[in-house]
Amino acid sequence: MLKHLVGVWKLVALRSVRPSGEVTTGWLGPNPGGHLIYHEQGHMAVQLVRDPPAAAFEGYYAYFGRFEVDEAKGLLRHVVLGSLWPAEVGHTFEHRFEVVGDRLVLEGPPFDVDGERRYSHLEWVRVS
Repeated sequence: MLKHLVGVWKLVALRSVRPSGEVTTGWLGPNPGGHLIYHEQGHMAVQLVRDPPAAAFEGYYAYFGRFEVDEAKGLLRHVVLGSLWPAEVGHTFEHRFEVVGDRLVLEGPPFDVDGERRYSHLEWVRVS
Protein backbone atom coordinates (compact mmCIF):
# COMPACT_ATOMS: atom_id res chain seq x y z
CA MET A 1 0.00 0.00 0.00
CA LEU A 2 2.93 2.32 0.64
CA LYS A 3 3.59 2.67 -3.10
CA HIS A 4 0.00 3.83 -3.62
CA LEU A 5 0.48 6.70 -1.13
CA VAL A 6 3.89 8.01 -2.21
CA GLY A 7 3.62 11.32 -4.04
CA VAL A 8 2.00 14.73 -3.80
CA TRP A 9 -1.73 15.06 -3.10
CA LYS A 10 -3.86 18.20 -3.55
CA LEU A 11 -6.77 18.86 -1.19
CA VAL A 12 -10.15 18.89 -2.92
CA ALA A 13 -12.47 18.80 0.13
CA LEU A 14 -12.30 19.17 3.90
CA ARG A 15 -15.46 18.66 5.89
CA SER A 16 -16.37 18.40 9.55
CA VAL A 17 -18.73 15.52 10.43
CA ARG A 18 -21.02 15.93 13.44
CA PRO A 19 -22.15 13.02 15.68
CA SER A 20 -25.51 13.01 13.85
CA GLY A 21 -23.68 12.40 10.56
CA GLU A 22 -24.41 15.93 9.35
CA VAL A 23 -21.56 17.24 7.21
CA THR A 24 -20.53 20.87 7.69
CA THR A 25 -17.82 23.14 6.37
CA GLY A 26 -14.52 22.53 8.10
CA TRP A 27 -12.71 25.14 10.17
CA LEU A 28 -10.75 26.27 7.12
CA GLY A 29 -13.81 27.42 5.18
CA PRO A 30 -15.80 26.05 2.24
CA ASN A 31 -12.95 25.51 -0.26
CA PRO A 32 -9.59 25.28 1.55
CA GLY A 33 -6.41 24.49 -0.29
CA GLY A 34 -3.53 22.30 0.63
CA HIS A 35 -0.95 19.69 -0.20
CA LEU A 36 -0.04 16.40 1.44
CA ILE A 37 3.29 14.79 0.59
CA TYR A 38 4.32 11.20 1.28
CA HIS A 39 7.93 10.20 0.56
CA GLU A 40 8.96 6.61 -0.14
CA GLN A 41 11.27 6.60 2.90
CA GLY A 42 8.36 7.27 5.27
CA HIS A 43 8.51 11.06 5.57
CA MET A 44 5.37 13.19 5.25
CA ALA A 45 4.27 16.83 5.33
CA VAL A 46 0.91 18.56 5.13
CA GLN A 47 -0.02 22.20 4.60
CA LEU A 48 -3.56 23.60 4.62
CA VAL A 49 -4.80 27.13 3.92
CA ARG A 50 -8.16 28.75 4.61
CA ASP A 51 -10.73 29.89 2.07
CA PRO A 52 -11.40 32.75 2.12
CA PRO A 53 -7.92 33.87 3.23
CA ALA A 54 -7.53 34.94 6.85
CA ALA A 55 -4.81 36.18 9.17
CA ALA A 56 -1.70 34.02 9.03
CA PHE A 57 -2.20 31.86 12.12
CA GLU A 58 -5.99 31.47 11.81
CA GLY A 59 -5.78 30.69 8.10
CA TYR A 60 -2.92 28.24 7.91
CA TYR A 61 -2.05 24.85 9.37
CA ALA A 62 0.97 22.63 8.80
CA TYR A 63 2.95 19.77 10.27
CA PHE A 64 5.57 17.24 9.18
CA GLY A 65 6.93 13.93 10.38
CA ARG A 66 6.82 10.25 9.54
CA PHE A 67 3.98 8.05 8.38
CA GLU A 68 3.11 4.41 8.94
CA VAL A 69 0.51 2.23 7.24
CA ASP A 70 -1.47 -0.50 9.02
CA GLU A 71 -3.22 -2.17 6.10
CA ALA A 72 -4.89 -4.80 8.30
CA LYS A 73 -6.72 -2.09 10.27
CA GLY A 74 -7.06 0.36 7.38
CA LEU A 75 -5.12 3.00 9.33
CA LEU A 76 -2.60 5.59 8.27
CA ARG A 77 -0.58 7.12 11.11
CA HIS A 78 1.13 10.50 11.04
CA VAL A 79 3.88 10.76 13.68
CA VAL A 80 4.30 14.51 14.23
CA LEU A 81 7.90 15.73 14.49
CA GLY A 82 7.17 19.43 13.90
CA SER A 83 3.94 21.46 13.82
CA LEU A 84 2.62 24.99 13.64
CA TRP A 85 0.95 24.02 16.93
CA PRO A 86 3.88 22.95 19.17
CA ALA A 87 1.62 20.91 21.49
CA GLU A 88 1.14 18.41 18.64
CA VAL A 89 4.84 17.52 18.43
CA GLY A 90 5.31 13.92 19.54
CA HIS A 91 1.66 12.97 18.91
CA THR A 92 0.55 10.32 16.45
CA PHE A 93 -2.60 11.02 14.45
CA GLU A 94 -4.49 7.98 13.20
CA HIS A 95 -6.57 8.29 10.04
CA ARG A 96 -8.85 5.76 8.45
CA PHE A 97 -7.95 5.84 4.78
CA GLU A 98 -8.90 4.61 1.35
CA VAL A 99 -7.08 4.98 -1.96
CA VAL A 100 -9.20 4.65 -5.08
CA GLY A 101 -7.30 5.37 -8.28
CA ASP A 102 -5.92 8.90 -7.98
CA ARG A 103 -8.06 9.79 -4.96
CA LEU A 104 -7.20 9.51 -1.27
CA VAL A 105 -9.86 9.79 1.44
CA LEU A 106 -8.83 10.34 5.06
CA GLU A 107 -11.00 10.38 8.16
CA GLY A 108 -9.14 12.28 10.84
CA PRO A 109 -9.01 11.55 14.54
CA PRO A 110 -11.95 12.83 16.62
CA PHE A 111 -11.90 16.34 18.08
CA ASP A 112 -14.26 18.45 20.20
CA VAL A 113 -16.18 21.51 18.95
CA ASP A 114 -18.77 23.23 21.14
CA GLY A 115 -19.22 20.10 23.25
CA GLU A 116 -19.56 17.80 20.22
CA ARG A 117 -17.18 15.02 19.24
CA ARG A 118 -16.52 15.44 15.50
CA TYR A 119 -14.07 14.14 12.93
CA SER A 120 -12.63 15.54 9.72
CA HIS A 121 -13.25 14.04 6.30
CA LEU A 122 -10.55 15.00 3.80
CA GLU A 123 -10.42 14.18 0.10
CA TRP A 124 -7.25 14.49 -1.93
CA VAL A 125 -6.35 14.00 -5.60
CA ARG A 126 -2.91 12.87 -6.74
CA VAL A 127 -0.76 15.59 -8.33
CA SER A 128 2.37 13.47 -8.90
